[in-house]
Amino acid sequence: MAYVPYYEYIVIGCGGVGSAAVYWLSKRAGKGVLGLEQFKLGHDNGGSQDHSRIIRLCYHDPRYTKIVRDTYKAWEEVERESGLQLVYKTGGLDFTLKGGPQEWLMEEYAKAMDAQNIPYERLDGPEIRRRFPQFEVGAETVGLYQADTGLVDAARGNSTHIQLALAHGATVMDECAVLGIDRMKSGMTMVRTSKGEFRCRRVVVTAGAWINHVLRSVGAHIPVAVTQEQVTYFATPHVKEFTKDRQSLGPIMYSKTCLYTMTMDRHFVIDTLASKGWSDVIVCCGAGHAYKFASLLGKILSELAIDGRTQYPIAEFTMNRPAVTDPNFKPVFYMGKAKPPPAKL
Repeated sequence: MAYVPYYEYIVIGCGGVGSAAVYWLSKRAGKGVLGLEQFKLGHDNGGSQDHSRIIRLCYHDPRYTKIVRDTYKAWEEVERESGLQLVYKTGGLDFTLKGGPQEWLMEEYAKAMDAQNIPYERLDGPEIRRRFPQFEVGAETVGLYQADTGLVDAARGNSTHIQLALAHGATVMDECAVLGIDRMKSGMTMVRTSKGEFRCRRVVVTAGAWINHVLRSVGAHIPVAVTQEQVTYFATPHVKEFTKDRQSLGPIMYSKTCLYTMTMDRHFVIDTLASKGWSDVIVCCGAGHAYKFASLLGKILSELAIDGRTQYPIAEFTMNRPAVTDPNFKPVFYMGKAKPPPAKL
């Protein structure tokens, strides 16, 4: 029988979260890590290869505000090791009409931040115009300002994760499509690819829009909706007024597309496939808003793969929830809680 190369850990998909998983695994397992990418590294077919993605402490739901600080810490560790700046803090402003239909949602952001003692400022319309003259808002406007909001250089982040992983001894193979995951007679897991077969102890699936192409080989499926979103970059004749610390609107420079792979409730999936008899397969779906968390998610996946558990609160991202298990679950793609119905008198 032909020899099948062995790695302790194999990561399928090397985009934002996958590249981070390869990196964090390599810090502890070195040469025992293999990353597989079906396209060329740096491709823009998915959802995480671009100049920038937002990063913020301001979130609408406590399951995310519980981990947002750790997200910044994970990126900081990558920056320290690489010597490269990946996160640019610009400050972030959310605003809406006072008494308008979306004010309640802004208050959900405030409540979620209050629960984790995340600092922010409340601004009225005149103060918004004074501090951010790029925005023409009236006195009826109210807003929340959080100073740590900013941008992550996504393309550089992915590349940095991969380069550091290689320095730690990991192997990364691009243009290597995964054909399926099998169980060998010995009980060991085998990953079949267009470039051969590989044995491993654990598999981490971070395949984005192609997640179910991989999972179907082990009898698993995560209901997702894949949408093509547009990203547009704007120019301005007044460059100094619209640098990274002062942003707004200008003439269009160019637009490009980006794939959102959304679960039916827009929440992450971070879990093993133990319910399908594959406890050695770990899966992560970022639900179309994960890049800001990418490095932390990679760290979480590395802990699940190596230790079988993680220090971070991910219980609510289980596969065992209606959005994943109930075929009649009504999709909720809006990023924010559903507005509660009016109280009955």
